[in-house]
This record gives sequence, structure tokens and C-alpha cells, in this order.
Amino acid sequence: MLQYDTITCHQVRALFDGTIESYPETWSRLSPNASIIMHPTFESAIIKIQSDKAQDMSEEEKLIVQDLKREEICTLSNEPEIPPVVRCQGFETRSQHQ
Repeated sequence: MLQYDTITCHQVRALFDGTIESYPETWSRLSPNASIIMHPTFESAIIKIQSDKAQDMSEEEKLIVQDLKREEICTLSNEPEIPPVVRCQGFETRSQHQ
């Protein structure tokens, strides 16, 4: 499961936390502060973003992930399409709202 392409850091953290709860002796190897974690602040920030808790990030976490931010530049097509098409930086998505 940890090798799946679709698994997120947030999901891995949840798996590790569950393992730690069941097997407390794994804390030193699976905790968010384990010595194997090379960039704990970065990992913590990514987990908060993936779990929709970005508003809880510390200033240090915000700083470390600031270059990952993508600016959304979207325009609504004026062409008579149903549903309307929203174009965002080369990507097109169908609008759910009319």
C-alpha cells in the first residue's frame, strides 16, 4: 500500500499513527520527528495541505512550501458552451455553475 502511486503523505502519516497506536515501540521509527525524516517541517506542511488544514501551518511551514504555490489564472469562456468552460493555465474544466 505504501508503494501505491496514489497514496499521499497525509495517508501515510495516518497509517504510521495507527501503527504507533497499536505498537508503541515503533514510535522512534515512525513518528513525525523520527531520525529518518530529513525535512520534518516540510513533511508537516505537506500533510496539513493534503488534509485541508493549511490554515494551521506555522510561519516556518508556510515559508518552506511557498514555492509550491500555484497561481490560479482562470477565465470563463465567452463561447456559448453548455456547461461553460473554465480555462486555467492551459487546462480546461467544465463549470458546475451556470
